Amino acid sequence: MLLTHIASLLFLSTFVLAQTPSPAQKPLTQAQVLQLVEAGVDNEQLARTVEAQGLDFEVSGDYLAALRQKGALPVLLKALGARALKTGKNALDEDLLRELVAAGLDSVALAQAVLERGIDFQPAADFLQSLQAAGAPEVLLKALREAFPKPLTKEQVLNLLASGVSSDRLTALVRRRGLNFKPTEEYLDSLRVAGANEGVVKAVEEAKRPPSFALIHKLESGQLGVRSVAFSPDGRLLASAGGNKTVKLWEAAEGREVRTLEGHTADVRAVAFSPDGIHLASGGYDETIRVWEVRTGREPRTLAGHTGAVNSLDFSPDGRYLASASLDGTIRLWEMATGITVRTLKGKIGRSVAFSPDARLLAGGGYDSTVRIWDAGTGNEIRTLTGHREVVDCVAFSPDGRYLASSSSDGTIKLWEVSNGRELRTLTDHMLAVWRLAFTPDGRYLVSGSADAKLRLWEVESGLEVTRLLDQTIGTVPALAISADGKYVAAAEDDTLFVWRADD
Repeated sequence: MLLTHIASLLFLSTFVLAQTPSPAQKPLTQAQVLQLVEAGVDNEQLARTVEAQGLDFEVSGDYLAALRQKGALPVLLKALGARALKTGKNALDEDLLRELVAAGLDSVALAQAVLERGIDFQPAADFLQSLQAAGAPEVLLKALREAFPKPLTKEQVLNLLASGVSSDRLTALVRRRGLNFKPTEEYLDSLRVAGANEGVVKAVEEAKRPPSFALIHKLESGQLGVRSVAFSPDGRLLASAGGNKTVKLWEAAEGREVRTLEGHTADVRAVAFSPDGIHLASGGYDETIRVWEVRTGREPRTLAGHTGAVNSLDFSPDGRYLASASLDGTIRLWEMATGITVRTLKGKIGRSVAFSPDARLLAGGGYDSTVRIWDAGTGNEIRTLTGHREVVDCVAFSPDGRYLASSSSDGTIKLWEVSNGRELRTLTDHMLAVWRLAFTPDGRYLVSGSADAKLRLWEVESGLEVTRLLDQTIGTVPALAISADGKYVAAAEDDTLFVWRADD
């Protein structure tokens, strides 16, 4: 009986391999390839058939390992691996990468697949060492070091179900990688219909995912170009600075204009609320800083000293000081109790400024393309960060103070490690100058606004863009802010203010 079975398989293999490849021939199935290997079919002929007819399944690492254990030769495994790289859609896992390296797949093609399709695991040092020992060159190892597991899309979860991935594995993938969407009840029902068990459904319900925002207001400011926006600490008010010498206050939730502040003699470029929400500082082309009482709109103090436009403002977290960056190439530190300048930092550094969350450090972006970090208490420069090619338009500390993000007119965003000044990664998807940055309160995401009219949300850990809040074909995004509780995001495109609310 066994001999008869083998003979029939050999006949089948001879029939399949004897055919002249044509469009009408069907791709090989998993079972066919496995049976032909078990039957001892010439692996070189079978490899040519795989190349000619293709496969009707997605090759996995487990499948290649099973074929190898059945006696499949490297020539066939390489052909299957090449087909996997050419037609596969799922992210690469550890087992598949290990098998592809062992089969001798081209490492440049492997590295490209890692970048394009992503990976579903975080490569550990021992895994990278094992690949290196197996002959993987640096181009592949570098791609793996820089890759991060991408969140799963709606289609990917359903495709994984349809391709026969086990419920346990799919549950683990969802928990490890998270989702790039918020699942609805209808979507969960579609998973059940597709065969997902309750473990998978629960994992999808509870999966980590980027915040989603719903546009609630599109306000015409009448300010001849909004240049800066800021939320009050309680998130109730939104301030906008404009090109008609005014600052406006809005109710964030209702989108209602509360008050117009007048007093500047030229266009206003920067606004910032004090940490207690009592005062609002504004600065602009008239080279002054005005400090307003938020409740009454009264202007209690004007700070003078800069000899160029005021580009950026930031209060220290304790509210004792206000930092201002100016076109005159300086950053000034003002004592709020007295209104006097207690320190002036000089150089081509006056484009942007930010305090660290603990108030110990001050970061500034310069016209000389550098980012500098100072000791806020002494004014001593701690380090200079280089890498941008043009003006550094914005700097922002992460909420925990570990990272500093900088954006430039060169179209890039860089993420730096504050403790040692090491550049962690560069985000390059914006086409034009990136004017504004803001971290979400949990520090997991970074929002960027650019002259290319796009407002992007990035995952800090991976550097992946996870969504776009604004993707216009005209205009620019020169102003951006996130409320302290993360409930609202505001941005400006020319004269229009956009306000989004977090979708709970």
